[in-house]
Amino acid sequence: ITVSETSKNDILRFIKIPEEKIHVTYLAPREIFVPQSEEIINKVCEKYNITRPYIFTLGSRWARKNLEFAVEVFKELKKESLKLVIAGDTNWQEISLDENIVIPGYVSDEDLPALYSGASLLVFTSRYEGFGLPVVESFACGTPVVCSSGGALKEVAGEAGFVKEGFDKKEWAQCITELLSDSSMLSVMRSNGLKRAKEFSWRKTAQLTLDVYKDVLR
Repeated sequence: ITVSETSKNDILRFIKIPEEKIHVTYLAPREIFVPQSEEIINKVCEKYNITRPYIFTLGSRWARKNLEFAVEVFKELKKESLKLVIAGDTNWQEISLDENIVIPGYVSDEDLPALYSGASLLVFTSRYEGFGLPVVESFACGTPVVCSSGGALKEVAGEAGFVKEGFDKKEWAQCITELLSDSSMLSVMRSNGLKRAKEFSWRKTAQLTLDVYKDVLR
């Protein structure tokens, strides 16, 4: 059992398990990931000393997460009023002096939906994801997504997110700048993201998993 067609293909390629023995059961956002009210967003932003507008990313400093690239892209934007918020176990002291980059560190599950909801965009620059849960969590919170095509991200984002091929920081910066200045496009992306998020559910995942067990028992 694996979480995406991309992961299934990797298993076929590297482990040589027969295809009929590999079953895809997608992950899903939990029920807490829904659009949050302005009151809740403001309360959580105040807790972490975050001012809006901001773009959001999260992860660890594992090389594949590629967070350094997200910082490089942000610096290309040259928007004085815009912040970059990086959540997660980053241990990133060397950029903490940049007043436009906010590093709240590990964020509780309780606060994460508000940080998604308050963001102008989720910018997810990972080089490889077996699924890419932050993408669907962001969709579920009504936040537009710009992500790389690394691993399963293109598969998971579908037509709802803006998927960038390659890692040219100037191209990413131009894409983000254009999106942030196009309110109608952002509105369409929010709507499409909410619809896309509904295609993933833990009930569906549980049913597919149960079906695999039943099939094996036969």
